Amino acid sequence: MEIIGSVSDTYGQSFSGANIFVKGTSNGTQTDFDGNYSINTYKGAELVFTYIGFKARVIEVQDLSIIHVSLEEDYQALEEVVTIGYGGSLNRSQAVGVISKPYIR
Repeated sequence: MEIIGSVSDTYGQSFSGANIFVKGTSNGTQTDFDGNYSINTYKGAELVFTYIGFKARVIEVQDLSIIHVSLEEDYQALEEVVTIGYGGSLNRSQAVGVISKPYIR
């Protein structure tokens, strides 16, 4: 059966690139630019919805063919990582030293 829907935050802002997969399988997909997705699965399967910085959500597929999901922010996860331009990422303790040093010419 095909399930369609959308993924957004608690304010209704849609997510482009959110991950949706059938728990226990390699069957998965991502949301498009507008936050919409489509995935083929079976009745009784569990769909797992994830997005960086947000708590994962698991929903069991019943007789629904449309499932819209709202993800809640995970503030702890957001504190753990700082992304730096093209240079990759640093953990919190590394970032403090880098950011606190002023740039002088």
